[in-house]
Amino acid sequence: MPAAAFKKVIHQSEAFRTLVFQSFTDHLASVITLVEEIAFGRLGSRLARYLLEHADSSQQIKATHQELATELGSAREVISRQLKDLEGRGLLQLQRGCIDLQDMEALKKMATP
Repeated sequence: MPAAAFKKVIHQSEAFRTLVFQSFTDHLASVITLVEEIAFGRLGSRLARYLLEHADSSQQIKATHQELATELGSAREVISRQLKDLEGRGLLQLQRGCIDLQDMEALKKMATP
């Protein structure tokens, strides 16, 4: 949408203005949460929480180690070590491009700060 049209609509429509501000507020809140998690949360907890939140109905996450690292603000090598540790403890099983969650209760405990 061109800037001039956007300005016109935002000045004329209270509903549109409310929608834009609510969307901005929601996005800002998620960014603040992410910054807090990166700054103050342990990576293991953040990783466990991410895995639980993104698992499908069969308890799988289709993602590469690099994708997880990008999402969690870490390096691929660090994520790979964390995942290998979780696999060694029987919490998950690693496959190429896919992670199978095995022990949801242990992951939930880990995800709790």
